[in-house]
Amino acid sequence: MKLLRESFWKKSCKAKIPNYPRLVGKGPSVDVCVVGSGMTGLQSALKLAEAGKKVALVEADGICQGVTCHTTGKVSSFHHYCYANMESKFNKTITKHYAEMNEAGVNLVRDFIKRYNIECDWQDRPNYTFTTSEDEVEMLKNEAEAAIRAGLQAKFTTTDTDLPYPLRGTVKGAVKVENQGQFNAYSYGIGLVKALEKQGVHIYENSRVVDVGYTAPHTVQTEEGNIEAENVIVATHLPILDRSMHFGVTTPKRSYCIAVTLKDESKMFKGMYISMEKDFDDFGSKSLRSADNDRVLIIAGNGHPVGESKPTKSEEDHYQNLVQFAMDNFPVKDIICSWSSHDYYTADNLPYIGYLHHGTSTLFTATGFKKWGLSTSAGSAIIISDLILGKDNEWAKTFDARRWDLTKSTLGMVQFNLHVTKNFIGDRIKDAVAAEDIENLTNGKGGICKYGLETVAAYKDDNGTLRIFSPTCTHLGCRLAFNEAEKSFDCTCHGSRFSAMDGAVLHGPAIKDLPIIERSKL
Repeated sequence: MKLLRESFWKKSCKAKIPNYPRLVGKGPSVDVCVVGSGMTGLQSALKLAEAGKKVALVEADGICQGVTCHTTGKVSSFHHYCYANMESKFNKTITKHYAEMNEAGVNLVRDFIKRYNIECDWQDRPNYTFTTSEDEVEMLKNEAEAAIRAGLQAKFTTTDTDLPYPLRGTVKGAVKVENQGQFNAYSYGIGLVKALEKQGVHIYENSRVVDVGYTAPHTVQTEEGNIEAENVIVATHLPILDRSMHFGVTTPKRSYCIAVTLKDESKMFKGMYISMEKDFDDFGSKSLRSADNDRVLIIAGNGHPVGESKPTKSEEDHYQNLVQFAMDNFPVKDIICSWSSHDYYTADNLPYIGYLHHGTSTLFTATGFKKWGLSTSAGSAIIISDLILGKDNEWAKTFDARRWDLTKSTLGMVQFNLHVTKNFIGDRIKDAVAAEDIENLTNGKGGICKYGLETVAAYKDDNGTLRIFSPTCTHLGCRLAFNEAEKSFDCTCHGSRFSAMDGAVLHGPAIKDLPIIERSKL
């Protein structure tokens, strides 16, 4: 089944989308420059502008065009199942800080929506993690108890769900957490940027930052201009400044979403749900929520490391699996659209928030939200704005972006770097012996191919035009993999993505496009 590839949140957004200029030449001198217009950047900018700081916001693409409009739109402090493991790995204090910080994030989102009258289809909803396996019931009971100790309004239940049959009949147990929420994240982002306008924030889009000076006042350099700022927040999902070294202690994982309508809307439900990993199939957990005043069903999940589609080798199969899951469990009327994104996981499963690296007190970042960034980004905005404003924040030490706690994260760091080594070296070996012959590409297909004696990244578009690029990521030189579903070349090491049509950067940390290779030069 061919699916429309478009974010439902962008497709259904009713707000007028503003446009902002490029940063050309010398820009303003400000107290804070925010690099990136996702949730972390927008909310940090608004909190600081409210506090009287002179702020500039610089975005490489369009406002909220990245991860923000490619989420599930769930805003919750209960993140699948993490509290029991966190309490066991660390302690109750750190676990409590994680819950508090994310709860504060949920409440900040609510507060901004109310204060600035943002129309984004916000609904208060409970959040559930459920299992269809008796073997996982005890795990969820432990998770509920740990979440309660952390301060969440959680409970374990076998009956208190509102999933429709036959799906409800498969549920063996669930953790329910009250007072969470869901919304259209893109509409919320547009509301935030309009609030920034009213606060007098300088806003620039289509202005890619390529460097930031080491000392304050920092020169924030774009491709065509610059800004001077006393403080800089690098809110680019993964920091584009490699000197922070966060690329070495995070790993990117992709997931997929579809939006569907139902023949019988009485089969819709009010809660937000996510299953355990292997409840339904080998593709992974399934996330469920309603949207558009309970007229649309959002189904998401099927996560895997970027560039390593599993259990099949095709990213498109992950979409088709979600469609099949919808057909099997709901009276589907129509598949509206589909979209995907990825997020970063840290070595110790705690986000990195705060100072960018040792030796600076004026550069900041936040990353590693493990697909629950709509609450954690808001919590990050609280921490970072407090640091800039000189306020005490009890969570700052727990999530310090400079921490490398070897007692807690050594295994994770080793696993991440083995992953990078495997892709950096192993993919080159694989390409040398198994790269596809470029002449075998059919329309709409791409791959890492052999062209004579050279290895290249190649894509043949729907009209049969062959497009050829360097096969290595412009970030740190890892090999790329062709993403069939999104028609992109993806870095399997750190998650950069490039358009298969023209090699343009779609997602950092890379800041340079793929070099185009002319056939005449091969």
